[in-house]
Amino acid sequence: MNKIKRLVLIGLLGLICVVNTTYAAVKTQLPEKFIVISDIHFDPFLSCNDSKTCLNSLENEPVTDWEAIFKKYQTQPSAIGQDSNYLLFSLSLVELKNLITNQKPKFIMILGDFLGHDFSWQSVAGESCSSDPSSKYRDFVKKTLTFVATQIRKVVPNSMKIYPVVGNNDSYTCDYSTELPPKSRFYPDTASVWQLFNDTATFKQQFAQAGYYSDTLAADSNVKIIAINSNIFSRSNPDDMTQAAQNELAWIESQLQAAQKKQQHVWLIYHIPFGINTYSIIHHYINIRFWKVNYRDAYVKLLTKYHDVISGVLNAHTHQNSFSRFDLGGVNFYQSLNPSISRSNGNNPGMTVYSYDPISGTLLNSTTYYYQNNAWQTKPEYSFDDTYGGNTINNSIDKFIAVGETNAYDQFPYKQYYTVLAKMLSDLDWLDYWCDIMNYQESKFLDCVNKYKKINIALKSNLYFKL
Repeated sequence: MNKIKRLVLIGLLGLICVVNTTYAAVKTQLPEKFIVISDIHFDPFLSCNDSKTCLNSLENEPVTDWEAIFKKYQTQPSAIGQDSNYLLFSLSLVELKNLITNQKPKFIMILGDFLGHDFSWQSVAGESCSSDPSSKYRDFVKKTLTFVATQIRKVVPNSMKIYPVVGNNDSYTCDYSTELPPKSRFYPDTASVWQLFNDTATFKQQFAQAGYYSDTLAADSNVKIIAINSNIFSRSNPDDMTQAAQNELAWIESQLQAAQKKQQHVWLIYHIPFGINTYSIIHHYINIRFWKVNYRDAYVKLLTKYHDVISGVLNAHTHQNSFSRFDLGGVNFYQSLNPSISRSNGNNPGMTVYSYDPISGTLLNSTTYYYQNNAWQTKPEYSFDDTYGGNTINNSIDKFIAVGETNAYDQFPYKQYYTVLAKMLSDLDWLDYWCDIMNYQESKFLDCVNKYKKINIALKSNLYFKL
């Protein structure tokens, strides 16, 4: 009898252990969420409605008084074609707060371009773009960055990390210009401001040097974030970035090596993607690659070499809702391009909620929320997987590419959602974007477009593709 009791007891204990183990395994693999916003392009000059009194107040009063100052002058949120004024920015923060409450994300990403376009040209200091700006102008830039960061932190709980990256408009000097210490204080100053987002000593130390850093999602997490300063690689950067680019590429490789050794999964986050700037082709009749070729190709080698540890790539810059899949010598490379808050590129504002597997780092799905008719809408614009039919973001991209070339029905969601429901892409423009989705090299992009007889083969000349 005792033997039977012992056997029953052992069996029950074993069942309990199995149940607990199974529950723990399932629990640790439940999807988590995070929110991405980008390209805020906050414009204090637009927020003042050209009032010199307002601008002088911003210059002379502490940042803590800016919100009250803006409220005196704001009547309407930014229109399509404009950057973010205070009213659009504040409405967007209300939406962010609601999403945090309802979606319960683990953290927030902000993928660059905190400052408005042509910021220096509108400066209260009366300065145009300069490689040696006055202390008055630098102080105003820092105050603007501090205001934006402070307002964001007000709606994001202090316990929640925010991962920022630097954009091409985030600078003490000119658009795309990259001022490194000791010549400039921009990165050390911004690191101090952005401690509101990430107060780790590692962040401040790494970012202050050249605008890039790495972090793990949590002490026990298997996912590592590598935040890249893509301005250094940009084709539009007016400065000699040779040494800075070599340093950053070496740093990226060291981070990927360390992740590989620890069997971590990596997300690469940065502002400017490395493919073709299709928006400029269509709207400005200039074909511009985003990155300089030598930096792009060196980066592609790293992506190929360490593809087994890279689980996701997120960037922005175009202000639109898009994605790509590039063939890197037999290895597919996926990236998700995120919409902006600014309306300057003819788009509606948007922000995106991503779900991911905390064990593998796999990006499972994304849902875009959008602003239209002077208000953030209660229903989302769309769910990525529901729209494109996959069970992960990469799988959904694969499914779309398999049918998107010729099937107008399957092209429709991309054409509709690209501008965040601001306007539908035309059939003619669609061909450029279709080729952009799969080609980062200009020759292959042009071969793709010429396949549809959209442009003449003569565009292969160096006229459009100078280094």
